[in-house]
Amino acid sequence: MKKDNGRVSAFILVLLSGIIFTGIACFMFIRTADFSENGEKTSAKITRIEERYNGEDTDYYVYVEFFVDGVKYGGRLGTYEIGFTEGKTVPIIYKRDNPSEFIYGKRNNFFAVLFLIAGLFLLFLTVGVYVAKFFSFIKLAAYKRSGRKVFATVTRIEVSDKSFFGRRPALASFTDEEGMIYEKNYFFGAEEFKEGDSVTIYVKSGGADDFAVENINKNE
Repeated sequence: MKKDNGRVSAFILVLLSGIIFTGIACFMFIRTADFSENGEKTSAKITRIEERYNGEDTDYYVYVEFFVDGVKYGGRLGTYEIGFTEGKTVPIIYKRDNPSEFIYGKRNNFFAVLFLIAGLFLLFLTVGVYVAKFFSFIKLAAYKRSGRKVFATVTRIEVSDKSFFGRRPALASFTDEEGMIYEKNYFFGAEEFKEGDSVTIYVKSGGADDFAVENINKNE
């Protein structure tokens, strides 16, 4: 029971992390787009860089100042890069209607892309199995209408040593009545199949590489 609870807790944690990372990425994309559409580019001078050690890492707080129509504006940049020094000039984008709002003028989408990739990957690990089952159901329904029907047997299930939340990727082999072998990789595992199960395969134009499988007679 404790093992299952730990697995559920890990699942929820990873799922929430994926949602948060994806949300942060969307926010960053929207914010950058807003500045690009309603902002102006200029140069700002780094006035000071503060280093703060939090017990594990060192955080850097960069402060800049710049002029718009003779008026000085400034504040925290929100970005630090290797090579930043006090007195250095860096590009920024400020809001036309409020120059006090500004962002760094380079690689604004870089971190957004990193957050998006991380978020989607975590979501894939958690809810990807349900998405995969949904698309498999849609594919099977479509292939039933237009595919060639073949009766086969599950002749091999090769399970990976790696596990993702209790699910292990697997390679399933199906052999039809004429000895033709069909193989398919299941990233989230192939628990619905056992060796000896009877299946129906619906084959399309791609032959042994383009098919959908329906388990019609599970071997208990």
